[in-house]
Amino acid sequence: MKRKNIQKYLPAVLMGTCLLAGLIYILTHENFSVEQIVNFTPKNPWLAVFILWMLYAVKGVTAVILYDVLVLAAAFMFDTPAALAINTVGTLICISVPYFVGRCMTGDWLERTLSKNEKLSRLYQRHQQRPVVGCLLLRSMGLSNEALGFLFGSTGMKYPPYLICSFCGISPGMICITILGSELTLRSVWFWIVLAIDLAMIVGSYWYDRKKKENDKKSNRLNRPVAPK
Repeated sequence: MKRKNIQKYLPAVLMGTCLLAGLIYILTHENFSVEQIVNFTPKNPWLAVFILWMLYAVKGVTAVILYDVLVLAAAFMFDTPAALAINTVGTLICISVPYFVGRCMTGDWLERTLSKNEKLSRLYQRHQQRPVVGCLLLRSMGLSNEALGFLFGSTGMKYPPYLICSFCGISPGMICITILGSELTLRSVWFWIVLAIDLAMIVGSYWYDRKKKENDKKSNRLNRPVAPK
């Protein structure tokens, strides 16, 4: 019983925390940039990390904060290994918050959201039979983090595969930005390796989606009933 109560109220607690952090930010800032985050975060590195993670949580429910800005901010403030660790945890927070919020949403919300976002609706319907593959593809395509989290949370996709697929789709780009922001050079071999992986995932995702679309059209034509002569 206690576990069910925790699962029931956890999304509300997460949302309240995010809204509180967002309110503090809005009251203390007019614009949002990497420079302002760096200047705003305290000298204490642990406190700076905590604030960054709170901003990642806020990013999970709003499009006002840009994900790349948070990644760059961590890269500017810390060395490469530390920045990668901070951004990894931040990314996990960022993709988890909208998922748990989505778990509290009803089917009516899902229908309204898909009806307003034609592209997301088409992609989701095309891959909904294989949610694990669909989650990885949609993440690799760079669609809205908030919308995807709400979507897969509300459809009841299990959290572990959602978390793994979402992180795998996002992490190559995150690593590239972190290395570039921390080292401020294009000479890093790892940067080019991860960039190649990221581009391959993006191109592969669009190619797979296109082939799936073509196969669905062929299947629909074959299954179409023939009118009697």
